[in-house]
This record gives sequence, C-alpha cells and structure tokens, in this order.
Amino acid sequence: MYNATVSLKEHCSSVEHVGLRPQDHATCPFHSGLLKVHSLPRMAPNLAESQHTQIRDMALSNRPTAEIADAVGCSERSVFAIKSNLRSFGSSKAPSNGVGRP
Repeated sequence: MYNATVSLKEHCSSVEHVGLRPQDHATCPFHSGLLKVHSLPRMAPNLAESQHTQIRDMALSNRPTAEIADAVGCSERSVFAIKSNLRSFGSSKAPSNGVGRP
C-alpha cells in the first residue's frame, strides 16, 4: 500500500513494488506522483509574430525595456535579445544557422 512517509528507495524495495516493470510504474501511486512532477515543460513557448512586431515597434520608439516587457507579456531578457537582433540583423529574429555538417 502507498505510504507517503517512505522514501523512494524504501518504496522500490517493498514487497508491493518488487517485480514491477518500468512501464508499470505509472500505475503505482508513488511513481505516478513523481512522473507528474517531472513531466512539466522546461522551456517557455516561443513569442508570437505579433509580439515580435510589438517589441520592434516599441523599441524603435525608444521605450524602456521593462515597459516593453510588461506591455508584451515577456521577459526583459527576450526584449534585450530582440533589440540585439534588430541592431545586428535588421530583424527581430536572427537568420538560420543552417543544418547538418558542412
């Protein structure tokens, strides 16, 4: 039976757990809770094209970075990156690096 006070190591050596295949861990309440914690997305989604446009327009109007980030709903780091791309490439997005070996 599932007991919230035991450690993962103690649980995995318990009688109820012995013989479970890795794919059966999802049916175990102890492991299914762990799987939910570790299955969260790790990266934020990419900015929409409309957000790129809004950042570009506000940056060209010399608005402060914090104000742009608040208005668009992104981080200041994203605004700094887009401003850098505008200076370097004339676009809010950097050009493709290409793929594969040379």
